[in-house]
Amino acid sequence: MASAHSDEAFYVTLNKDLRTRGTWQGETWDRGKDGSIFPVWLIISTVTNTEGLVTHYVVSMTDITARKATEDEIRRLAFYDPLTGLPNRRLLMDRLGQAMASASSARFCL
Repeated sequence: MASAHSDEAFYVTLNKDLRTRGTWQGETWDRGKDGSIFPVWLIISTVTNTEGLVTHYVVSMTDITARKATEDEIRRLAFYDPLTGLPNRRLLMDRLGQAMASASSARFCL
């Protein structure tokens, strides 16, 4: 289940959660039959026998491509004018706040 989109820390956390809690869920990526990569919500549950040994895993995967596209559209509409596509005041204030926070923290790190 290795993916170019997920680093080793992702798999370490996934395996730790499966061992300690018996379940893991989160967003990851899958590859379609045509080779395309798309986002999925993955739920993995551990199934054990009467002795507590893992016998298998049950996996539920949901394609969340439409949800991600909707989130991107909402984000775009929040920060850009829908008619011109130019950045709006909200984006300016957001980036100004980020720049000021960065400059403030850099000043104390000298």
